[in-house]
Amino acid sequence: MFSNGRARSGIIVLPCGAGKTLTGIAAASTIKKSVIVLCNSGVSVEQWQKQFYLWSTLKSKVVRFTSKVKDAMFPSSEAGVIISTYTMMSQTRESVANRTQMDQIKNMEFGLMILDEVQTAPAETFRKVLTLCKSHCKLGLTATLVREDNRIKDLNFLIGPKLYEANWLDLQQNNYLARVQCIEVWCEMTSQFYQHY
Repeated sequence: MFSNGRARSGIIVLPCGAGKTLTGIAAASTIKKSVIVLCNSGVSVEQWQKQFYLWSTLKSKVVRFTSKVKDAMFPSSEAGVIISTYTMMSQTRESVANRTQMDQIKNMEFGLMILDEVQTAPAETFRKVLTLCKSHCKLGLTATLVREDNRIKDLNFLIGPKLYEANWLDLQQNNYLARVQCIEVWCEMTSQFYQHY
């Protein structure tokens, strides 16, 4: 991502437990400008905040903006991190209470936009968030770069190319991930169940 001395937009694919969140925090720390992190759920927002507290020195400048929690914003003259959900940022009918903070976020210029579970970004309701929030660089993180529709290819122009992908077997062999044992179990099905299945 930073190989040529400046940040490149793109996607990093890492298996579960391989450090996607830590990779995002390292990128945010390297950028040294305001960052917006978009997640799938409020639970993910809480997890990202805890990890920023653990791995950075930004304690008071990590702001959550969800339907349940709206932390006080950091001064616009200072760099900080805003963590929200795709759903929250794509709302078109905001309440009056949300509108002021939403307008403030949409008027900010971010050095980096981190898209957790980036495979959800091509969805019709979520992709508009990419244009509502201004950012110089976008980093998509995922363990599964697949979708049931054909829109996964849209990530190339929405975010950027795949910058890196780690193979879980290599990580397991080098003791970065726990060893996994996969077992396939075959069982008989009644013809009635099989037809329905």
